[in-house]
Amino acid sequence: MLAENNRVKEWLPSNIPSGFVLQPVPFLRSAALNLPLLGVAASILVLEVVLWPVAGLIRRRYGRRLDLAERERRALWAGRLAAVLGVLFLLGWVILIVAISSGAPFDIGMDPWVRLIQGIGILCIVGLVATFWSASVTLAGSRPWWAKLSSVAVTFALLDLVWFAVAFI
Repeated sequence: MLAENNRVKEWLPSNIPSGFVLQPVPFLRSAALNLPLLGVAASILVLEVVLWPVAGLIRRRYGRRLDLAERERRALWAGRLAAVLGVLFLLGWVILIVAISSGAPFDIGMDPWVRLIQGIGILCIVGLVATFWSASVTLAGSRPWWAKLSSVAVTFALLDLVWFAVAFI
């Protein structure tokens, strides 16, 4: 163990072959911060995607229309589609990790699936820009407070998802 100023800088476990050194990570890259944030972000995105058709069914049941200006309607759709992309991205990685954990060979045959998931991740970056626009239009408009909160929450959830993907490659 290498320590400076009473802080661990490196640690070489005795039960692991030499050449393998553990080092502390900065807080912004720590599991203590990022895993709970990823869980919250995933929950927000899944709720947005699941509650989207539920809201439509409720409006239909009570004969209410969603009266929005064309710009607000496009912003709403942009935010929702970005949330769908985020859920697809998360779902793709979960399915891939579960498949590999279940014994599927992690070889060149997985490459097309990994590339597809990475492509969805790139689209999530475009979706992040769309959610910022959607949130700004929603906040400036006359929609109810829960619509504004939802729009901002989806923006932050997708921001966290993109941060997680970029920070942990």
